[in-house]
Amino acid sequence: MISARRVPLMANGLRLGLRVATVLAAALTGCVREVRIDYRVADPIADARRAMRDSGHFHLLAVKVGDSVIMPSDTTAFRERGYNVEVAPEGGVVFLALDPDPARRDWPSAQQVAYIERYNTALFALLDSNAMSARLPPAPQPIDVTAQHVGRIPLDSTLGYIAGMVPIAEQTSGQIEESEFPVWVFRLGEVEARAMQWHDAIDPNEKADGWLIQGRGITLAGHIPLPGTWGELHDRFPSASHLSIDELGAHVEICSLPGLTFFLDFPYNASDSDSLSAASIPRSALVGQVAVYPKDSSSSCRAA
Repeated sequence: MISARRVPLMANGLRLGLRVATVLAAALTGCVREVRIDYRVADPIADARRAMRDSGHFHLLAVKVGDSVIMPSDTTAFRERGYNVEVAPEGGVVFLALDPDPARRDWPSAQQVAYIERYNTALFALLDSNAMSARLPPAPQPIDVTAQHVGRIPLDSTLGYIAGMVPIAEQTSGQIEESEFPVWVFRLGEVEARAMQWHDAIDPNEKADGWLIQGRGITLAGHIPLPGTWGELHDRFPSASHLSIDELGAHVEICSLPGLTFFLDFPYNASDSDSLSAASIPRSALVGQVAVYPKDSSSSCRAA
């Protein structure tokens, strides 16, 4: 899950909670340092290590957009739900100069959002590994995701068969508007696959009606890691795409990745949803869950 964090600054320390929001509609007070970075050559993980070790202080990166602050990080990588750390007198946040998206000049570029996300995530990884460790936690196990499988889970098989291959990690439920449905959760490495059926209870002799896949380590066709932003995803797979906005939110099909649906997080007016297209998606839109619907053969790509 990619998130931004509400960060209250204190005189002698910084307490970080895990309150999730995509854009912070808050003004952070105190001294502000604005930094420029060449995102073509910058290494956010090395920069995070250097910042922590050279200064001995913890400081996140962020970018201001109007009166809001964008501060993404990958919360699935964190071991703790909160941290207490010492910050420098000038505060615990360094604001980067806005590197504008070519299609939306008042919004940060995909490269800037990706850099900030990786830098901030690496800082928390350093805390989890006792701050000054020479090593970050190992990279997650790569799990290929296609319309046919999630790693070794065959999505066109019955849930009873799959449960015989991979233990059920959790039995829970989900809800769409007023309708509740059962969910079985399977885990491979750090990837979570949630199997859903539109019944009152899971029938193990049937396939899932839908799958939602999330977590660190997802790879797509060609073993390409799932990018964090729409701009990067579209650059990697520059085929025709189709955007839909409904009660589930904003999601897009990429025709070169048949059978996969990508949920996106970006600001839009619900009243304009019928007029928006894939060309309307900002490059900095955050990529969330990947969905597969094995029983649904309809596709905007085939209909186009």
